[in-house]
Amino acid sequence: MSLEKSEKLVVDLRDATRKIIHMVGGKAASLGELLEHGLPVPPGFVVTTRAYDLFVEKNGLKSVIENFSGANQAAILRRLILEGEVPREVVEAIREAYYSRGDGRVAVRSSATVEDLPEAAFAGQHDTFLNVEGIDRVVEAVKKCWASLWSDRAVAYRESLGVSHSKAKMAVIVQRMVDADVSGVMFTANPVTGVREEVVVNAFRGLGESIVSGVVTPDHYVLVKTRFGWKIVEKRISGDKPVLDDRTLVRLASIGARIQRLFGTPQDIEWALEKGRIYILQSRPITSLPEPPPKVGRLKRSLLLMLAEFLPERPYPLEIAWIDAVFSNAVGRVASYYGVRLPSVSDLIEEDDDGVPVRINPYFRIGVSPSIILAPARLLINTLRYNAIRWRNDSDLEEFNKRFHMLDSRLKDVSEWREIVDIVDGILYNTVFIGELRRKYLPSAVLSAVVLRIWLSLMGKGEMFPKLMFSCLDTKVSEANRQLERLASLVKSNGELFRIFVQEEPTNILDVIKSSRKFEFFYRELQKFLAEYGHREASGSLLLSRGSWVEKPELVIGIVKSLLTIRKTADEDSSCHRFEETLNSLFSTRLLRFIWLERCFSGFYIMLGSSIGLGRIHVSTL
Repeated sequence: MSLEKSEKLVVDLRDATRKIIHMVGGKAASLGELLEHGLPVPPGFVVTTRAYDLFVEKNGLKSVIENFSGANQAAILRRLILEGEVPREVVEAIREAYYSRGDGRVAVRSSATVEDLPEAAFAGQHDTFLNVEGIDRVVEAVKKCWASLWSDRAVAYRESLGVSHSKAKMAVIVQRMVDADVSGVMFTANPVTGVREEVVVNAFRGLGESIVSGVVTPDHYVLVKTRFGWKIVEKRISGDKPVLDDRTLVRLASIGARIQRLFGTPQDIEWALEKGRIYILQSRPITSLPEPPPKVGRLKRSLLLMLAEFLPERPYPLEIAWIDAVFSNAVGRVASYYGVRLPSVSDLIEEDDDGVPVRINPYFRIGVSPSIILAPARLLINTLRYNAIRWRNDSDLEEFNKRFHMLDSRLKDVSEWREIVDIVDGILYNTVFIGELRRKYLPSAVLSAVVLRIWLSLMGKGEMFPKLMFSCLDTKVSEANRQLERLASLVKSNGELFRIFVQEEPTNILDVIKSSRKFEFFYRELQKFLAEYGHREASGSLLLSRGSWVEKPELVIGIVKSLLTIRKTADEDSSCHRFEETLNSLFSTRLLRFIWLERCFSGFYIMLGSSIGLGRIHVSTL
């Protein structure tokens, strides 16, 4: 047997590169590439497809394979392979390669020519045999690998991909057996979320075959690459303590990143840890990786959060038209004036083929117009010209209120749908004035907010900012909350009513107080509350179909019921007063008192939101 012939039947794993993938199969070619580039792979050799072809010819299986018609013949072909005789030159080539590398335990792995390709991984379709020792057992394991090319699952998988059975051939890898202390799999991109910057590691003590087959629950780790190195962002430990320390995890992730750079695509990698040394046992492309989630910048994130706040539930198609108009008039006009083109709500919400909203679309684009070059000057002019402390005296607000009351009065005598549509159009148009107020006064209000936050941080009082921004302001929201607390106090003052609130459901409570003269005092106060604050939405700021408090008063009853269990301390009652005293001491100079515009801004924003609600709720009750 010549050396040249032996090399065709068996090649060293270091020489099994992609240049001869037709001889060594996809798995061996990947491992050979890794070895060529200095990555840690257990040494071994490959029984090539030439050896498989000789075996097929010697045992008269060529015509059987060429006429193979499907899974019904697979069992017969496997039996013929397992009963067949391995050619003497093939046995001698395997013997020479096995003994020249020592005669210890080896792992015998299938490496098909249609395996571990970018479009088809064939993961788990072919057999692997571990802890094989002795030449006779190695040869027998090679035959079993050849037979696994014709397993029912491998045949079915090839047929599902349209791969010709006659073109499939099997090479076999024989490697030194790694006595793994820990083993597992690693994905160089998150296979669940599609995030390319994450590396996912699953690890288990001992051999990793049980992980791949799903027999055991491994430890689960997620790492992300930062500019300063690898950061472990998730750990799920299945046992009493982690099977991998942080240093080893970082080493694994670094090796995974090298392998991905080498092959150019995210990889599914099997690995083992033996006496502190990492070995790569297999690397194949991830073939079913989801599309990566979009990278969302600060402005996009703000828009998405705002939309999610307004739309906690999926809107109906009719509601999209309303929301689109409000968003365009109250937000889009402001952005457009400063050179930013925001998408419409229709672009922000993904719809199915029937026009039904499905989900918020994060792939929208934010554009700019030529007028963006004027934005700095316009911001400066509006900051100096429109002082946010005086927004309530603006003629646009006066016009908004005048139109609103006019539309509200028309509702009392409305009789035709044409009139209703006209009123709805008027309410939508009225939001233009909200946009104008924001365009003029937001620059000075936001500036005051920024200055306030910076100054509080410098004074070591940064935690006061959200309290001042939302809790210590005299707004419609805080006013409504105080009235809800007042209703709860009325309930507490009447023992029988308190018992009913504690024991009954909100709908039953409402029926009782409406029908009983004993509780007329409370029902009267509830009606006053609804007359003033009933425009508040049952769900979301702009979801017409969900109704409002005045339409669903049981929601208010539910809120009052929950307030009965909350004990408000004197400390909470006096907290805003103490904050104001602290600020007075901080802002003792005239210059810093300018920053009090922050409070005007907060009231401005929240009260405008209430005005939109008032305008729409009367229409929804028609």
